[in-house]
Amino acid sequence: MSTDELEILRRPIGELISINSFFSTTLNLSEALAFLNRSIISSDLHRVLFVIDANPKVVTFKPFADISEFSNYKGEREILFMIECIFLLVDIHLLSLAKVLHNMGRIDLAERMLKRLLSELPSNDPSLQRVYWPRGLVTKDKGDYDDSQEWFNKVLELYIIVSVAMSYNNMGLVYTVIEEHDLAMEHHNRAVKIRLKCLPPQHPDIAMSYKNIGRIHERNGKWLKALVNYEKAAEIYYHSLPAQHSNVIQIN
Repeated sequence: MSTDELEILRRPIGELISINSFFSTTLNLSEALAFLNRSIISSDLHRVLFVIDANPKVVTFKPFADISEFSNYKGEREILFMIECIFLLVDIHLLSLAKVLHNMGRIDLAERMLKRLLSELPSNDPSLQRVYWPRGLVTKDKGDYDDSQEWFNKVLELYIIVSVAMSYNNMGLVYTVIEEHDLAMEHHNRAVKIRLKCLPPQHPDIAMSYKNIGRIHERNGKWLKALVNYEKAAEIYYHSLPAQHSNVIQIN
């Protein structure tokens, strides 16, 4: 796909799209990657891997068929979708695409994808660590060793920060158990302060801190403060976890 086509495809994420031709696919991932690697590209064309979730048991009219027995490639396990099939576009994983390009030796294209992804992520997004690592690998393979070292250091720094917050959280839990409530509150406050700086506002770890702080206030008989923190935790859990998750049910 061209860069422009890929950009157009990114716009309707979460919406329905249709394919105006027959769509040949395979159940064999290694075969799909082999086709991907053999495709001819230019500086403006990108290899794109589509991952399709199609369940024949949930449709009345099946718009696809297994045509493996007619395929020219043995073991391909080819599934053919009919013209104008409609798909729900869930997401485009630039990180996965960048990793595939990197494995194919398309270092420059992989770097472009990673740069684009980094430009779109907020500075406190926890997934940055998963982008920094392949960025370090790509720059290493390009021979940019100083840049590579910087990206790997970013991974380490982010990991250390998140780990420190979790350590404060766990120490706070221990102090809560032994009823050292002042020390427990001190450590949970340190944990939430770090998490608010380095994590998105709706991250479940922040909710965890609010819930732990609320529990201490509850044990100290400070019901209003406990309620405020429980409500903060409930709000985050509601937006970041499935409705049937144990934390959502418990906090409700």
